Amino acid sequence: MTLESDYVPSLSEMLDVLVRQPEGGLERPPLHVRVEVKRCHKAESGKYVLGARIVQVLK
Repeated sequence: MTLESDYVPSLSEMLDVLVRQPEGGLERPPLHVRVEVKRCHKAESGKYVLGARIVQVLK
């Protein structure tokens, strides 16, 4: 999973991620997962791009 964030995690840090459906899309419950950070680098936008591995689906 690739995420963009202002937060700078450490490698192997565990994060809980909640992904909601966009407005106007299908009515589905949000994806709620626990991920392990595998990489992190600063993008040209100034935000950080995280590469993460899903380790557990929470909901």
